[in-house]
Amino acid sequence: MNLLPDENIIYRTGVHWIVLLLPSLVVPFFGFWGIFFLIGGIEELRASQSDAASFIFAGVVYLLPPSYAIFLGIRQMRSAKFILTNKRIVLNSGRGVLKHREAEMPLDEIRSLVVEPSRFAYPEDSFGTIFVTTRQGSVGPFRCVSRPEVFRKKVEEQIMTLGSANSADAGGRSPGVC
Repeated sequence: MNLLPDENIIYRTGVHWIVLLLPSLVVPFFGFWGIFFLIGGIEELRASQSDAASFIFAGVVYLLPPSYAIFLGIRQMRSAKFILTNKRIVLNSGRGVLKHREAEMPLDEIRSLVVEPSRFAYPEDSFGTIFVTTRQGSVGPFRCVSRPEVFRKKVEEQIMTLGSANSADAGGRSPGVC
């Protein structure tokens, strides 16, 4: 992320580790059968039987889905970013090409930032979904955001700080008078 002049990062969060839960539930089943077939293929290979290649192929095929699911979860955790600076917010879902969602907006254009906590989150503020409403429309949903309530509070604080700084700048001047 490239920062603008005089811009500082105030708060940063990412995707919650819950995105790895489904892949971790799939791994034991597919992993067991994959290893079972790989070991069977190695044993067949030692006995120099003709079915060794099919056992090894089946083992690799069974190990591909959990490996791919874990890869996607880790990639999403590493590439997703939800950043608040003193001038704007940057929201990036970190998902692939088809479901990729990214938004970047100045703080003065934000009307509301709504957090919908997940039903499965414990404690309640550990992860949830973020929706942002701006003057142009709505942006979101950004799912599985880690600590979304803290992010929302920080955004509101920064908007208040920005609003008080703007009113202090315009306080000494009277508009329309030469």
